Amino acid sequence: MDTADSSGNTKKAKTCLVVLGYQDPRLTEVQRDAPTLTREGRHTVLQLIASNQWTLISFDIKTAFLRGKADSDNPPAMEPPKELRDRMQLESDQVCALIGNAYGRVDAPLLFYKELSKQLKNLGFTMHPLEPCVHYLESWKDGHRTLHGVLGTHVDDGICGGDEYFLSRIEKLRQSLPFGSFKQRKFVFTGIQLEQLPDHSIRANQRDYIRAIPSIEVGKHRRSHPQEAINDQELSNLRGLIGSLQYATTHTRPDVAAKLGEIQVQLSRPTVSTLLEANKVLREAQQTEDVSICFRAIPVKDVTHVVFGDASFASPKQLASFQGTMVFATTPSLHNNQKSPISPLSWSSKKISRVVRSTLSAEAFSMSRSVDKMGWCRLLWGTLTIPEFQWRSPPEAFNQMHAAIIVTDCKSLYDLVSRRAMPACEEYRTTLEVLLIKERCSEHCHFRWIPTALQLADPLTKNMDSTLLRAALEQGSFQLLTKMPACKLMPIESKHCNG
Repeated sequence: MDTADSSGNTKKAKTCLVVLGYQDPRLTEVQRDAPTLTREGRHTVLQLIASNQWTLISFDIKTAFLRGKADSDNPPAMEPPKELRDRMQLESDQVCALIGNAYGRVDAPLLFYKELSKQLKNLGFTMHPLEPCVHYLESWKDGHRTLHGVLGTHVDDGICGGDEYFLSRIEKLRQSLPFGSFKQRKFVFTGIQLEQLPDHSIRANQRDYIRAIPSIEVGKHRRSHPQEAINDQELSNLRGLIGSLQYATTHTRPDVAAKLGEIQVQLSRPTVSTLLEANKVLREAQQTEDVSICFRAIPVKDVTHVVFGDASFASPKQLASFQGTMVFATTPSLHNNQKSPISPLSWSSKKISRVVRSTLSAEAFSMSRSVDKMGWCRLLWGTLTIPEFQWRSPPEAFNQMHAAIIVTDCKSLYDLVSRRAMPACEEYRTTLEVLLIKERCSEHCHFRWIPTALQLADPLTKNMDSTLLRAALEQGSFQLLTKMPACKLMPIESKHCNG
């Protein structure tokens, strides 16, 4: 139906049916956990697109939550609104069976995910065994595998890249699930600005998002009493600011992660000083709004991984110990102390969940988890790029890849991991952590020590100047200047099936 406003302009009226899904009598029984694209999955997709020099593409699917079908054996009943009842000429005691998807259903995202996965499978796509929102298109001929493209989905948004055959499959998908938009090279995906550079590298930032975050108003009188407790409205504003900054640090701004973490641990007893510190972190983020992360176009056959693990021990000023992790895609030349490209794939900055009694204990705890995170990123990458990748058996799978690099600035931890003798630590839990790291090192990794001045994960554990990390992110390259021997647990020769 068309209507006209006061200026005489014609407008088209639009309505949609929204069901009251929260009234479903089986609300607690309905399966609704639809998967979404993880940060590591998204970054692996972006790295693969850049490495293969495919064109970066984004699309979204129109009316996604109206697609998909419910359980045909037991569809939920819906009380129709008056207009629908009159149109269908229903009696007062009649209801509708909701056999399709609809806005308001608690399982609407899951139903759409199932429909999308079904359509992709029919088009020849394979679901990533470790990342259900990543699908890839491959073909085999005479025992040779060809990867045609990769697709990551976040609800109804998709990000992808591939060759001509891949694009033809995407066009088939477009015919069955019409797209609302289709963009290339430069666009916003899930709130992140993505741009493919002329060399096919991909740059991601949240400049506009960070610029729009409002600061907390703190009056002159309140600033003169920094240790005073804050009121409910100020606490609400503080939580909002922390949430906004957390979204940025999670996706593109690891350089302010530790500073934000120190504010988060004060939420149990926040003061006016906490508000001022939160505003200070926001100002720093806005003053450095151009900081971005870049996925370098590293050839697929040359890609390996490096992890920087660090920790900060509790002090009288900061009562919590923090762990920090930075995982990058890089090349084997980094281990040879050559300047090498780096692409950030994953990072974390969080309070250590248990009490640690020494710096060594904190460093071992952090490094153990850092190595696990790198291992996960290696499995995500290997499944997409290596034929017949043995992801179910990580030790075998890692031997199919270039040797990875583990980097620490804790000399005592390096010495304990490098020695063949049984580590002797004050805490037995620390001894177990060191043994776990030694075992991970034997899975085709080099263990390296660098000076603290070169530790890229430092800004994820301490309130400090982040210039080094920002410079590395901006340049997209790094160099391990200190030449140290690899851990003696490492094999000297290795087999690379990918070159």
